[in-house]
Amino acid sequence: MWTALTHRILRRPGLVIGGWALIVVVSLAVAFGVTGTGLFERMHSGQPQIPGSESHEGMELLADDDDSTRVTLALSGIDVDDPEIAEDVGAALAPLRQEVAALPGVTVVLDPFVVPDGLADPAVAALVAQDRQGFLVIVELEPAETPAEADAQRRAVEGELGRMPAQIAQVSPGASGLVSSTALLTSAVVDQLQADLIRGEAIALPLSLAVMVVVFGGFLAAGLPLIGAVASIGAGMGMLVALTEVLTVDS
Repeated sequence: MWTALTHRILRRPGLVIGGWALIVVVSLAVAFGVTGTGLFERMHSGQPQIPGSESHEGMELLADDDDSTRVTLALSGIDVDDPEIAEDVGAALAPLRQEVAALPGVTVVLDPFVVPDGLADPAVAALVAQDRQGFLVIVELEPAETPAEADAQRRAVEGELGRMPAQIAQVSPGASGLVSSTALLTSAVVDQLQADLIRGEAIALPLSLAVMVVVFGGFLAAGLPLIGAVASIGAGMGMLVALTEVLTVDS
């Protein structure tokens, strides 16, 4: 089989090299989103689960119990035990809370100041940091009809929450905040994966070339394995893009 394949390649070397070059270029273009949504945007990031295990059953129960999307804002640098600061922050949050609640799909906007008793209410105690220097704002969205609609709703909420820390800092200097959601965490993981892949190959390929030049005694012989490596990377990424069309591919 290998002898026959070798003879066919040797009879048409230009066609074989050109075909592989085309495959690699197209695969890399598709993988990096030149023609649309790239490989890294198609990937997901979730908790590893073993089918049939208790953890897997628990995750399924949680998924069945709540289909809503949750976005949180963790505010820090705010002394909630200072009555004057707490009063000012609560007053500043009221109009901001209304703006978020008016966004499409928002069902709940929860923070420690939303209840009449404020921080004294045990029901909101879990929203306050243990060191009493911050608190959470939680926004829940109802399930959207399409993924695009859900993404638009989530982004609108994230943008509104992202503006809150600067406005809260006007009444509580030093306040800062961090917006978080499952989608943002997934995006951070995948973005880091992409950056690490590019950085790793940018370091590994030149070093490999330098070593193989010494081993093989010339650039031509040393370059052939690297060309094969680049071809396998490109074709592999192209195959992963194809798999994302029918499967959920974890980053």
